[in-house]
Amino acid sequence: MTNFAYLRVSTDQQDTKNQKLGVLDYCNSHEINPLTVVEDTASGKTPWRERAIGTILGKAVTGDTIVVAEISRLGRSTLQVLEILEMAAKNGIS
Repeated sequence: MTNFAYLRVSTDQQDTKNQKLGVLDYCNSHEINPLTVVEDTASGKTPWRERAIGTILGKAVTGDTIVVAEISRLGRSTLQVLEILEMAAKNGIS
């Protein structure tokens, strides 16, 4: 079982430090470890399958977990987020 922390910012001027601190705190308090941290600087306009979340979902297997700081980090639109959640659910990924 692999636990992924997906951290995404939209521009090179932003960084993932705040997201990382929150996710690490959450994972530590809920004993979600070890953790594979994946940082992504792709714009939310980029199709999700072409971003690191697409790569994670392509290799994740049943029982794996993906943790994000907030749901908006998965995608720019509600449709993108729902597609990602649907794919995860179909593959048994939390």
